[in-house]
Amino acid sequence: MNSIVGRKTAWLLLSLSLIWAGWINVDPVFAQRSRLIFEHPFIIAARTGELLAGREHIARGDTTEVHDSIGQTPLMIATAAGDLDIVAAIVAATDKIDTKDNQGNTALALAAIHDQLEIARILLDAGASPNVQNRQGMTPLMLGSKEGCLAQVELMMQRNPDFTLRDYTGRSVLGWARQSRDKRILRLFERLGIRD
Repeated sequence: MNSIVGRKTAWLLLSLSLIWAGWINVDPVFAQRSRLIFEHPFIIAARTGELLAGREHIARGDTTEVHDSIGQTPLMIATAAGDLDIVAAIVAATDKIDTKDNQGNTALALAAIHDQLEIARILLDAGASPNVQNRQGMTPLMLGSKEGCLAQVELMMQRNPDFTLRDYTGRSVLGWARQSRDKRILRLFERLGIRD
């Protein structure tokens, strides 16, 4: 009897592991619910926008030490979701603003990708760098240029970005502005005399 129970438990654990790893496709609602079971409560609070629960975790010191399965911290999750209150609370409690996820993106990079201008301002005021490169060599300024986020680019331009940086394909921030075909950003760079 024990061996049957042991085998059923082993199969259940193996199935959950394969689902969790993404090797077995499941109903998205079930996948989301099962992921919540395994994630740290602070990650769940950041994902669902629960400010009170988030503040409790901040008080315990969970701000940057926890991360989800793709390496994102509560700060990154709240940034991507545009949750200004949770971002402000986390930033006030930590000095680790430029922590990277598994792709090398920082919270500022995610703010650029998701065009979260006010959050980018909070992060930059807290010391986030517009020069941190992700695993593709792209900086938050390059990502903002690529996405065509003029206000983000103008904000990061005030923080002394390094225009000599290139991603791993050899493209500069100007190259990404050209790639996005956003004439406003190209004109801004031309007006400032930025060249490749």
